[in-house]
Amino acid sequence: SKLAIGFTISVQYIGQDVLATVERSTLSAPTGNVRVLADATGRILAIGVAGGAAVSGGKTSPGGWQFAGAGVITVNTVGGSSGPGGRIEATVTDGVLTSGTGKTIEVKAVDTTSISANAGAAALAVATQKASATIAAGAAIAENQIRRSVKATTSRTTVTSGGTVSVTASGSAEITAIAVGVSVAVSTAGGAAVALSGSGGSKVAAPDAG
Repeated sequence: SKLAIGFTISVQYIGQDVLATVERSTLSAPTGNVRVLADATGRILAIGVAGGAAVSGGKTSPGGWQFAGAGVITVNTVGGSSGPGGRIEATVTDGVLTSGTGKTIEVKAVDTTSISANAGAAALAVATQKASATIAAGAAIAENQIRRSVKATTSRTTVTSGGTVSVTASGSAEITAIAVGVSVAVSTAGGAAVALSGSGGSKVAAPDAG
């Protein structure tokens, strides 16, 4: 009898809040632009690989068996520094913003977070002659989540601009995931052969921009 198992687990988490806040303050640039910016650019790159092989040559006992198993689990999450929901916010409250002639005022929040996850598993079991059972199983799972709110606001604020005024929030979070499970089972001389493989992936990119 022979047994071969390979298994990999990868767990990664980015906890990040990006806050650009002006409160009860005056920002004045008589000859320039005024910009309040919250910019999040977190990135996760995860690769998980596992392999198992059980190979028997020559004569094996009538009751002998071969098993090879391989599995990969990768879990990647982007959230906040103190919880599952992150905050990307540019806010001005009870303030005064003044830019120069022909100059702009911009309040902006941007989230360009990305996750790239690849999970691969392979299992091979080969038995010859009298082996009674040959089993190979391979499975790969990739779970990825990005949960953050993106907001840009002004409240009770005096804005005097020599050019354009913009208040914008944009979320362009991106998830790329590949999960592959491969298994091969070969048996001769009347032995049973079973090969099982599976792969699954889930991804949630839910930026709440407003």
